[in-house]
Amino acid sequence: MKRIGLRDTLLPLIGLMLSAQLFVVNSRLITLANRMQDQLNPQRLAIGDVLKPVTATNVRQPGDSTLAFQSKSTLLFFISPRCKFCTESLPDFAAIYERVRSHNAVFAISIDPPDDFRRYVEANGIRMDAYTVSSAWARESRLTSTPTIVLVSADGHVKRVWVGSPTPAGVEQIVSAATAG
Repeated sequence: MKRIGLRDTLLPLIGLMLSAQLFVVNSRLITLANRMQDQLNPQRLAIGDVLKPVTATNVRQPGDSTLAFQSKSTLLFFISPRCKFCTESLPDFAAIYERVRSHNAVFAISIDPPDDFRRYVEANGIRMDAYTVSSAWARESRLTSTPTIVLVSADGHVKRVWVGSPTPAGVEQIVSAATAG
């Protein structure tokens, strides 16, 4: 009979704990890097910028409509079916949507072809209104990466921008900003 010593049970446990800690540290470093990149890259959308109304295609209903920022704040989720971080973040986006939809207009927007985005929306059960916009508008608006969440005031001014997958604390920050008076 083989004896199981302290080393045989403790070392795997320590390894597992270190892996979990490294994951947390890595997540925090990614968030910090995104924030630093936002500050260093003037080509990104920034607080105070103005988003112009855009002709957009509703992927659930035929025809184009104008997404204009009027009467209340709007929360935009700029996502893409090709973005693995967007897909991984869909449960967080759904939770945010459910908590803020009575306070804000909430849209998922993409530069992908309407049929591709419609299939993605349907396959993933995305409940918010979903639109495709031109890549020219996205470039002009400096929406340069996915996922990006933007809180826009009723007059079209950017109030907040979050780039990347939200952490649990980030979800709370987004909900708090979107539901504040």
